[in-house]
Amino acid sequence: MACLDLRLLGGFEARLKGGPAIDLPTKKTKLLLAYLALPPGEAHPRQKLANLLWSDRGDEQARHSLRDALSALRKELGDAEPPPLLTERETIGLDADAVEVDAVTFEKLVAAGTREALEQASALYRGDLLEGISVHDPPFEEWLFYERQRLRDLALRAFEQLLAFEREAGESDKAIETAQRLLKLDPAHEKTH
Repeated sequence: MACLDLRLLGGFEARLKGGPAIDLPTKKTKLLLAYLALPPGEAHPRQKLANLLWSDRGDEQARHSLRDALSALRKELGDAEPPPLLTERETIGLDADAVEVDAVTFEKLVAAGTREALEQASALYRGDLLEGISVHDPPFEEWLFYERQRLRDLALRAFEQLLAFEREAGESDKAIETAQRLLKLDPAHEKTH
């Protein structure tokens, strides 16, 4: 059962189940947790993570910054059962069974393609991935740009499919609301206009 809930669509929020939001000390600690969560269960080499988020520093300083971020995560996630953070000598990851990530759930719902799943997916999509958060590390910015675009494209597809279901059912008010959300993502979406 998941003990850590991450909301990455429309900003960043992390909370242990049934508890208040976790206050991580730095933006890069938040970004590290977000990166590890997409997708959870994947182990990442420590050196890759250090280069991804601290590319402007030398190797030793980047590894030290990664250790500091991991220490902060361990402190905040220390009481979580099962422990979501998986650290090995050379790799770091998140336990997929211990973490619930809105962006991952969103992808699964869009893939399901049913009306109910698309309604749930549209409710989850509160905005772009890590909206309002940026960092001046080119490797991370590149990853974030492509992930944002990929999830945005999925959201457009979900809204288009949901709009078709609503129009087919003759639910004009719902269809207008969905169309407005779609146009907010893509103002030039001709078919929706």
